[in-house]
This record gives sequence, C-alpha cells and structure tokens, in this order.
Amino acid sequence: MTYTHAFLRRAASASSLAVAAASLAGCNLDKTLKVTDVDVATPAAVGNKSGLPVVYAGGRADFSAALGGTPGNPPTGNSGDNAVTMPGLLTDELRDIDTFPTRIEVDQRRITTVSEGLQTTNGTLSTWYRDMHRARASLERGTAAFAQFDPTNVQRAELHALDGFIYTMLGEDFCNGIAFSKIDDAGNTTLGEPKTVLQVFDLAIAQFDSALAQAKAGTPEAYLAQVGKGRALLNQNKVAEAAAAVASVPVTFQYQAFYSENSSRENNGVHVNTGPVSKRFAVAERDGGNGLAFRSRGWAADSNSSGDIRVRWYKSGIGQDGASPAYYTLKYGTRSAPITVADGIEAQLIVAESQLKNNDAAGALKTLNDLRANSTLLGRAPITQSGQTAAPLSALTDAGSASARVDQLFSERAFWLYLTGHRLGDLRRLIKFYGRNAESVFPTGTYTGAAGGTFGTDVNFPVPVDEQNNEKAKQCTDRAP
Repeated sequence: MTYTHAFLRRAASASSLAVAAASLAGCNLDKTLKVTDVDVATPAAVGNKSGLPVVYAGGRADFSAALGGTPGNPPTGNSGDNAVTMPGLLTDELRDIDTFPTRIEVDQRRITTVSEGLQTTNGTLSTWYRDMHRARASLERGTAAFAQFDPTNVQRAELHALDGFIYTMLGEDFCNGIAFSKIDDAGNTTLGEPKTVLQVFDLAIAQFDSALAQAKAGTPEAYLAQVGKGRALLNQNKVAEAAAAVASVPVTFQYQAFYSENSSRENNGVHVNTGPVSKRFAVAERDGGNGLAFRSRGWAADSNSSGDIRVRWYKSGIGQDGASPAYYTLKYGTRSAPITVADGIEAQLIVAESQLKNNDAAGALKTLNDLRANSTLLGRAPITQSGQTAAPLSALTDAGSASARVDQLFSERAFWLYLTGHRLGDLRRLIKFYGRNAESVFPTGTYTGAAGGTFGTDVNFPVPVDEQNNEKAKQCTDRAP
C-alpha cells in the first residue's frame, strides 16, 4: 500500500482524548490503547474532492524534501543529502569536510560501483535516489487525484510542473538508463523501462506541457512551467525553443520551495549540511583546478569583502573531519530558508544563451548586464538575507571570443544559480553540446580534501543497486555525459 504523507500532526490531541476516555471507561486498557493513527492519509481516506488539500500538501512537501530537505529513509529527516548538495559535491560548488566515505567518493568523482561500473552500492546516493522517486510518485498521485475530482483547479497545474522538475533533475544528475516504475494503491508494481537522459527530458516536458494546458497564461503556475520547460529544452540542446518557452516570464518572477523549523524532515538540508549544524560541506574554491573561484570571487562575511554577493560565505573553525577549514554558505542562513526552484533570472539566462547561439554577442552581454544591474533581484532572498544589503554588480565586458563568451555565460549561470541544483546539468551540457573535455570542466588531478588521493572520472550518478529488482533496467546503460 502506498501512502501520501501530510502535515497532519494530531497525535498529541488523539492521546489526550484517549486519557479522557480512560477515566470514563474505568481504565479499560483494551479501549484506552486503541488510538487512531492520523499521521498519514491512506488512499481511501483521500479518495474524494475533500482529500485534495492533503495530496496537494503531500506532493509539495515531498518535492521540497527531495530538492533541498533532510528527508532520509524512512522519511523522518536524517540525511540532508538532496538534489542540491549531492550534485554540488560532484561538481565544483562544494567540498566535502566530513568523514563519510559515501560522500567523500562523490566529491572525488569516484562513486563505488559494481557490475562494470553501471550500478552503485553507495547508501547515501541510494537514499537520495529513493527520495526523488518518492516525490515523483507523490506528485503523480496528486495530479491523478485532481484530474479525477477537480480537474480545473490550478493546483493540478502546479503539481504537474513540480513533477516536471523531478524528471528534469533526474535527467541532469543521473546516467542513461533510468527506470520509472509505478506502484498502484493495491500494491501492484509496473516496472519501468530504461530511459536515456534525453528521453527523461521528454517526460519532463510532457509534465510542463500538461501544466501549461491547465494554467492560465500570465499566472505563477504558468511561469513555473515555462521556466521548467526552458530548462529541460536546454538539456536537449534546443536553445531557441527554450528561449521561446521563457520569453514572457517576468524577470521578477520567483517560485520557491519552503522549509521550516517544525521538524528535521522540514528543515532546509542545505543549511544543515553546509553550516555548523552538521559540518559536512564547504563552499569550494577552484576545486580540482578547473572549478570556479566561488570563495575568492564571492562575498566573505569575515573580511567585509566587496565581492560577488551571489555567493556569500564565512569561515568558522574546521569541519566534521577535524582537519578541513570550514567555509560555510550564507545563502541559506536558517533551517527555514527557502530554495528557489525557478525564476525570471533563469529565464533571462536562457535568453542570453540563445542570443549567443545566434551570434548576438552584444545582445547576450546586455542581457547578462541587465541582470547584474538589478538591485531588486540581488536584494531578495535567498541571495540577500535579512539585515544584508545589495548593490548592483559591476558590468561585464565582452569576453572577446566565442569560447570565452560561453565561459562567461556559464560562470554567470553558476553564480546566479549557486546551490540550486543546476551546476551538474550545466557541466554535462558543456561536454555534450559545447565540445569541452570532461576533465576541463570537472574537478580533476590531485584531490586536496582530507581523504587525499586523486579525482576520478564520474560525470553523473549511477543508479543504485536497488534497481536489481527491476529485470528490465537493472543498471545504467552507460555513464556517458
């Protein structure tokens, strides 16, 4: 039986009622111990229109947990490994400063694999992978319920769009050969066939198109789907189509996943892991020689830096490993800090990439500089937190060559979209569509973390060994970018 998890925390009140009943029933234990479990909602309990708020809340909550929460497995909140931190660790955004071998090997681009390297036994990765599919299943239960009981409700469009983002992130982060199985309410399993990442992006686009078919033009739900579709199309190298998809999105549009202090599952897991709470990850600096200079170009709180406020950080002692300097992000300063899923900034970055593809270097530069000059965008969360200030960034100059302009664009994407789960998809696109060598864009050479050694060659994540249960798709078909 599958369940939809909802924020219905009434166990305490149920216990109080049980105590009251005990006094009336003469302490009959057979009666007093029968407490109704109201922490979850079964499919039967939400099988009507009145149950839609539950499946809507459940879908959004599972999405937020997979994106940047601390869901763990079971989903009670114990890991903080998510679609922001794990790709950030494999790329040049984050450096591991803890002692967990499963995280260190991701940072080293040496994920332990079996069966000719097409499947992993990495437990940290397996937990995150399950969280992503849990969110997918929850969102698809939600869209099916709305289709049945309230098909014109705009929340149906929102859930379709969020489902599209789950498919997009899976396609950006994992290997070719991902399978999408389904379990119905009766417990019957339909095993999925292996999909290439390009096919996964087709699945994402189908979800975004469903959202656009249901949302009114000019609404937040429509803009959310437009940015998501543009992102998926970029991953298929359909740059002009991507730009067309986002053309009407206002630069001020912003859709965020929200977190809270209520429970560990609802915490912002990026804050938990890239700060002194867990001391696991640090803001990286020229990781592996090829990585961007996130720290030296960024804004350092302890030195009153005049650097780039899009990557704010501070130094505080050493990490969990007892040796590595701890450089923590200020982008997510609390357990309740929101994470941006899609916004008008990303839409304009897509437009700039299309302009470059069309040899309009001047237009692309203007688009990038218009963003940098917009203090309104720079002055809002999560880039700027309460009590912080933001001033326009200095204007960029023409990079001078086609290759250097691509570098400039992707650098701007890296700083605007820092720790939002975009970087791995961008590095893979540089290899596939811009002719870059993998070792020129990913960290390489000597690994300078406390564990020592050298970087490996991973450019994506393999599917977990759990997929051995699926005879149709036991492992990756390949690990190509």
